[in-house]
Amino acid sequence: MTYMKKVFFIGLLLISALSARAQEFSYEANMESRAALMYNGDDFSYNTQQVQTNFYASYGEHLSMRIRTRMYNWSKGANFFDASDYFEFYYSPDENWTFAAGKGDNRFGSFEYDQRPINFYYLSEFSNNVGAFRWCASAERQAGNLGRVGVQVAQSMYATDLIGYNLYLHRFTDKWSAMWSLSAHEYEKDSYMGMVAIGDEYNFGKFKLRLDAIDRFVSIDDLADWTVSARATWVPTDRLQIAFEYAKDVNNTEFRDAMVAKGSDINQYQFRAEYYPFKENRNIRLHACGAIRQGQTAPDIFSSSTIPVEFSSTSAQVGISWRIIKLHNRNYLK
Repeated sequence: MTYMKKVFFIGLLLISALSARAQEFSYEANMESRAALMYNGDDFSYNTQQVQTNFYASYGEHLSMRIRTRMYNWSKGANFFDASDYFEFYYSPDENWTFAAGKGDNRFGSFEYDQRPINFYYLSEFSNNVGAFRWCASAERQAGNLGRVGVQVAQSMYATDLIGYNLYLHRFTDKWSAMWSLSAHEYEKDSYMGMVAIGDEYNFGKFKLRLDAIDRFVSIDDLADWTVSARATWVPTDRLQIAFEYAKDVNNTEFRDAMVAKGSDINQYQFRAEYYPFKENRNIRLHACGAIRQGQTAPDIFSSSTIPVEFSSTSAQVGISWRIIKLHNRNYLK
């Protein structure tokens, strides 16, 4: 029996044992999906973009777990663990400390990178290519009004047989939220890529502003591999939000970054509108969005060519997202 299967069966046994005392065991299982009519600049197509299942459970005040599986990855031949973003267990001995282990997100910033799949349509070059979900272990502590400070050891964002380290701060309040991190990830054995990520989100009522910046570096003397993004969101009613977003990815270093190819200078402009057609029901959402990407990049990520390729593309889509709550005895999702 492989290590991952052992973890899986131990998790199932834990759930079964906890469910025996239902008064302390809370859970929710649901399925989310998104479908859209898409235009890619040349033709139209219909695509079911997201089909994922979510399972949340807790036992008393100290133990909890989370599983999120993308069903379209599983249907393409990936095993359960490869198709899952999360298979993570959490232990909180008190309100200040939380320890986690399993498969989860690589905890570096920022907000654009950290979005749930059902909530994004177009991503920056970095966020689109990064190895986001890895086997990992972490410990975090509430640091007063500063937020939660944590350390994490994980498989590297570059390859699962390499290692990465993340030091992070997460702060979430009604007016200002922050996701900051300092990371070091192996891109080959014993060679590390450093990364600083700063994400801030400001809430002014009906207007929200999100600002993200990430810098990646092999040497502290060469800081020309970076990504920035900004999103302005207007929320005129509880059922409608309209957002404009800009992202820029640049790699003017000699490092062949697998996230942003050497020689890249990419600009992306994005518009989105989301509408909930039923009052007091957040399980169905309509969307319309579009993006323009233009700039230059290498022919491919590991190309030896020093001649950048100019490109420009336009995409748009309209669609619907829905969530089906199958079974629960407590509502975890907002």
